[in-house]
Amino acid sequence: MEEVEITGRIATLLIANGATVAVAETSAGGMISGALLGVPGASAWFGGGVIPYTAKVREAWLGLGADAFGTDGAVSAHAAIRLAEAVRAVSGTTWGLAETGIAGPQSGRRSSKPAGLAFVAVAGPTSTPIVIEVRTGLDGRRENQEAFTSASLRAFLNVLESEPGQ
Repeated sequence: MEEVEITGRIATLLIANGATVAVAETSAGGMISGALLGVPGASAWFGGGVIPYTAKVREAWLGLGADAFGTDGAVSAHAAIRLAEAVRAVSGTTWGLAETGIAGPQSGRRSSKPAGLAFVAVAGPTSTPIVIEVRTGLDGRRENQEAFTSASLRAFLNVLESEPGQ
């Protein structure tokens, strides 16, 4: 399924259920929000997006202090869930979609986690947040950002399709 088809399906499901979404994305750098906003009429269901790239911004914008992610760090399943829950709460939307990862390249970085690693979480009104791990095996920043965006949109669509009426 193509990105345009995925975002169109997301929009249709959100509209049908009177639902909204907000996005917190780090390494995708706004590409997830951009893909969703590419759908005409997005103002009916898109609550907003943030790129909380630094600890200072995560605290200021989402209320997630330095200890919010524990020992797992900012690139972890736990962090993705916390980001999804926080963006949902701050925005007052039905759904929170979050991505946190390492776009790359591998060289010159402080983290021992590999480029191409991301975690995506979806928090909503009825279920425990879901989280998926993405490992692209790629070193290229742009290619990883595109892969993280695609994985995030697919994860969100899967949740929407599995929770009818939400």
